[in-house]
Amino acid sequence: MLNKILSDIIGCIKGNDINYVFSTYDGKNVEKKPNDIVITVGIGEFNMKKPVYSDEYSSYPYKITAEISITAPYWCSADRLYEILCNVVIDRITASDMNFDSIKSVSVKNDSKLKRIVYNSEIMLSGIYSIKRGESV
Repeated sequence: MLNKILSDIIGCIKGNDINYVFSTYDGKNVEKKPNDIVITVGIGEFNMKKPVYSDEYSSYPYKITAEISITAPYWCSADRLYEILCNVVIDRITASDMNFDSIKSVSVKNDSKLKRIVYNSEIMLSGIYSIKRGESV
């Protein structure tokens, strides 16, 4: 279930303007990722409520904290990264089946080792994960 939710978030964010969206857990070093704006997505907290059953489906309401990091070359400003978070990431997630609940935290740091600026955020999302009855979660 977590892999599906994570891939759904990544699929929402990717577009013609944002090509480099990866899972935090993909095992690639940041140094080996493109020298452009790169977004990594992970899941920090996960809460699942009691399932709701119908004749065909089991539906699991959930809440997650998505950890989203936007890294960019130094020439990119923190304002531009915040704009990407709000006008790309959050807009695309709200257009999906997931519900955007709130921004939990935001931080900006310079990573001198990578020569990049890193914009970290935690956003609260909720949704319903449904599967056909009899399939495993």
